[in-house]
Amino acid sequence: MLRSKAELGKWAVRAFAFVVVAEILYLLSGNLLLNAGFLPQMLNRDPDRLRIEWASAWTLLPGHLRVTGLTLSGQTPAQEWWFSMGQGEARLALGSLFFKTVRLEGVEVDKVTAGARDRMAGASAGMAARPAPAAAAGGLPTATTLPQVDAAPLSVTPPEAEASPAAGAPLAPTAPEAAPASEWSGWSIAVGDADIAQIGALEVKGYRFSGQARLRLEDFSYRLDGPVSTARGRLQVGSGNLRRDSDRLPGDLLAADLQGDVDIRLEAFLPGENPGAAVARLLSGRIAVSGDLASFAFIDAYLGDSQWLQLDGSGRLQASLHLEHGTLMEGSELSIESPDLSLVLDERLASGAGERHLIQGAGRVHGDVRLEEGRGQTQLQVDLRDVAMRRLPGNELFLQAEGFHLGLTAAPINLSESPGEPAVSMQWREAVMPDIALLNSYLVPDRKPRFFGARADLKISVGREFLVRPELRWPTSVDRGP
Repeated sequence: MLRSKAELGKWAVRAFAFVVVAEILYLLSGNLLLNAGFLPQMLNRDPDRLRIEWASAWTLLPGHLRVTGLTLSGQTPAQEWWFSMGQGEARLALGSLFFKTVRLEGVEVDKVTAGARDRMAGASAGMAARPAPAAAAGGLPTATTLPQVDAAPLSVTPPEAEASPAAGAPLAPTAPEAAPASEWSGWSIAVGDADIAQIGALEVKGYRFSGQARLRLEDFSYRLDGPVSTARGRLQVGSGNLRRDSDRLPGDLLAADLQGDVDIRLEAFLPGENPGAAVARLLSGRIAVSGDLASFAFIDAYLGDSQWLQLDGSGRLQASLHLEHGTLMEGSELSIESPDLSLVLDERLASGAGERHLIQGAGRVHGDVRLEEGRGQTQLQVDLRDVAMRRLPGNELFLQAEGFHLGLTAAPINLSESPGEPAVSMQWREAVMPDIALLNSYLVPDRKPRFFGARADLKISVGREFLVRPELRWPTSVDRGP
């Protein structure tokens, strides 16, 4: 009996010694492998498709990794992407490597910059250089004050330039060229759960965020030559700026001092088959955001294909949106309080004739999605006060008014599709026109009355022919002229 216990003790000591020796061998070989130069060389044999670098790394237990200064970048025929971090740790399922999958659990990283963009025409055949990390969010940019009634008008894009893409609209990438098969073809990255703290810069589809944010991912997967998806992604923004980068308007500031909570899911999709805004149809979830808006370009992009109406200005944004497959659902709401709103009405883009007008004032933009008679409707309301309206490009005063109201009604917007033309109505309150005969061009040709110095309420209905029915109401007698 005593002998059997002694033998059992020996086996226990031997097992313990074996584990200790194996751990020592693992620590030596594993950490030597991670920090020697030949492993990056082996992984980077096809740097145009995938490139991996790190400053240092170590492992204590099989599958457990800690890395500092990690950068990854790669490209497919349709897209290029990059990722860098200060430090992080994760558990790697070693067995998944036999199935061409890098499967990670319990990922925790910080000091992150990341992005993905469609490859445009003129991109080099080699790996595009990664952009430098965006500057940290700073103070609110100085707002540009719009001209007052007696000042020069805003500069407006001339007609010959209007064939260019609408502001805020995604640029259509060229069709990707076929690429030869790579030794990384078929490899994928699968992340069960990840907590990504201190995001300094994040770029997606030409929109670049810089500031402070935190991202949590669940069941994220990306195949290097295949689809990408995530069961849930939650981005919590503490502060930051949003810019739109393009060849036409590099670094265009859209919003500053952003705060918000974005909780979405992304269905599996192939980036090359969903360029630009088309990927929005695969998004569902909720977006709550506030900030100082510096551009109305994102609204202009969804006002209609004709682009006869454009908004501009700055203001304080509050938005709460509910998305289902890219469509704004009932309860979605957006509000902007602005001290310097401006609208450009271009009748020529709707009817081929007519005038251009610039309307300026302070006011509010409010949009929501609601049910009307059992059908969803998107409504956008613009209310201005102390309004000046001028004819362009001659800066001729058309009218002044105490108030202006613009109402647009359309079907629920799908962010992945070009919207149809909305039904539009406009109304001026207590409008004063130097010469009401300026309205003659909108009346029946054989019936052109002339009015001078009238004070009236003016209401206009607008459709595809732009000007459908003007109505004037005045409380006192008016000099009709000869």
